[in-house]
Amino acid sequence: NIIPVMDLSIIIPAYNEEQNIGYLLRRLLAQRETFFSIEKIIVLSDASCDATDREVQNVLDNRIQLVRNAKREGQAVCQNILFQRANTDVVVLFEGDTLPQGKNFLANLLEPMVSGKFTEVAYSNVVPVASPSTIGKAVLLQYSIYHSLYIADSNLKKNFSSGRSGRAFTKTVYTKLRWPK
Repeated sequence: NIIPVMDLSIIIPAYNEEQNIGYLLRRLLAQRETFFSIEKIIVLSDASCDATDREVQNVLDNRIQLVRNAKREGQAVCQNILFQRANTDVVVLFEGDTLPQGKNFLANLLEPMVSGKFTEVAYSNVVPVASPSTIGKAVLLQYSIYHSLYIADSNLKKNFSSGRSGRAFTKTVYTKLRWPK
């Protein structure tokens, strides 16, 4: 079987993400582009007042585009703007504070689209790191319960999406998708 090649835009709304945005961009640029090609990575700085913009500009790659809002608009508006700026087969939405693990993260995220398991939307969840703090234990417990339910209930797999670490949308979906303000 021939694996189809898809064009990919990565979109990242960011507000005051100077601590992570450079790491995120370098991780995305290091992905193994097996059956996809990263055409562009668009970061929308939502009137960040820290060094987010400078950190984006310090990652030198002609596929990276920085867009800046003059005033803060919020997550939903930023995502809508980013969806409108994309023009590729697939868009992958990341949050500015995430960090995908491994060089095959995007390939693993997009594989369900190629294999036909999900034809229009795919998502990936973060796995929390074990922590001795009370909050850390609570987050790990919440994830464990969700994961157990997700594995046990095939209907949940079809109808429930929870994930910040990457959501992929086909052109059919993202060109029509607009979040309410």
